Amino acid sequence: MKSLERVFYIILYSTYFIYITGFIGLASFAPEYLETLQATFNLYISCILIWRFHPWRHHKFTPFDQKIIFSAALFILSSTSLTKLTSLFTFHEKIPEDQFELFSQQ
Repeated sequence: MKSLERVFYIILYSTYFIYITGFIGLASFAPEYLETLQATFNLYISCILIWRFHPWRHHKFTPFDQKIIFSAALFILSSTSLTKLTSLFTFHEKIPEDQFELFSQQ
């Protein structure tokens, strides 16, 4: 069980770090890794939730279970709304057409 918790926290804190650095603008690589890390974390959480809380057994909630459920709710929220919101605030530079023609002729 401790290995599940260790992997959970590694992925969780890595995702927080990439979110913060990407949102502040400290790292430009963050959006590339964020989608992959977020998909991995969502898959990992969903597998843990299905495995631990299936309806054919009785389960006593632990503090780790509460953290998993809370993180699942946060990542559902972030994957549906916060990621879209941050993409609205990222600015993409467009190359003017006259400069684009100069690069394409070389």
